[in-house]
This record gives sequence, C-alpha cells and structure tokens, in this order.
Amino acid sequence: MKLNDTLNMLMYAFGVDQVQALETGEMSYHFGGDQPFGALAFPGNILRLHVPLSLKATDAAALTRVLEGNCLGIESGTGQLALSPESDGLAMVDFIALDALEKDDVQMRIVDLLLYADYWETMGAGLLGQQSASTFAPEDALMTTIRV
Repeated sequence: MKLNDTLNMLMYAFGVDQVQALETGEMSYHFGGDQPFGALAFPGNILRLHVPLSLKATDAAALTRVLEGNCLGIESGTGQLALSPESDGLAMVDFIALDALEKDDVQMRIVDLLLYADYWETMGAGLLGQQSASTFAPEDALMTTIRV
C-alpha cells in the first residue's frame, strides 16, 4: 500500500484535525475520533502512528512494567509503549512499512494499535503500579525442565 492511499484512508475514517510540515522534512498528521492519534510520514513509505495516553511512568516499578509489556508483546502487539512525542506521558507507537502490506493489513495494524492503547488507558493503567509480571512466574516446584 502507498503512503498517500493510507493517509487518505485515515482521513476518511477518522477525519484530520491538523497537518504540519516539520523542520526535519516529515509530515505530521493529527486525527480525531474517540481516540485521537497522530501519524508521521517518513521517506521510504514508512508511517509512524502514535496514540497519546494519559499514563505516566515515573517510578522503577512502572517503567519495569512498560518494558515487560514491550518485550513480551502480550500487552503491546506490534506496537510499543514509549514516551509520548507530544507530552511527558506515555504513548502507544507503531512503525508500519507500508510497501509490504495490503489495505486490510494496514487497517488491522491501526485497529490493533488503538485497541492496545485502549487497554493501557483502562485495565493496563491499574497494572503500572503493581508488581512486575515476572514476579508472578510459577514456583520452581511447579515447573518441569526439559533438556534436548
């Protein structure tokens, strides 16, 4: 899929609030809807999507949870939790190489990113202050080691 086709699809689906040319040469787009998000177009048909979150991760436990969410992929999908490019909070971010994807694939990546952002705004927000996921691993007595 081409960048212009993708941007037209996003503008049609979500409406565009703002378009801005950055000093670095990239174009920045801000889309409205129930869950506002932004897109940054890079050369080479690459699109970076970012969904600002109301979350902030300032202590070690919260930052550990963010890292685990990214490393395991269970809580971030193809995207990543990152520092928001627009605020001092967190954002869900995904880089999409559009050349390798069809329209349906691009749409699913966008939906996936928005769903994970919604997860972090709701259920995931309560997990940031809790113990890290690795502390919930089963006890050694409950595990079996298989060596091949």
